[in-house]
Amino acid sequence: MIDENTKKMLLSAAKAAGIAHDGAGFVSASGLPINWNPYESDSDLLGLARNLKIRIDYVDCSVWHAHKTIGWIGEYWGDLCKCKNDAQAIVVVAAAIGDAMP
Repeated sequence: MIDENTKKMLLSAAKAAGIAHDGAGFVSASGLPINWNPYESDSDLLGLARNLKIRIDYVDCSVWHAHKTIGWIGEYWGDLCKCKNDAQAIVVVAAAIGDAMP
């Protein structure tokens, strides 16, 4: 079970990626249910980063995106950071992109 903050972040990240939620789960563009979770699937995670043009820097443990209206969005991950791993950092940046969308 995921907490409300994580659920909100996933919904915002999905919005940024163009993935809909029908109230029960994520759905494809054709309306079919899909099992989308970037926390559990590397392909969902890397697809999210690729589609949103999020830069992943494994040397600096950071992810970045240059957003056209709100500027640079970035997060670091590691023991002393808000995000504990790369997946969490990517979802945080993707959620910020989704939150900036109308």
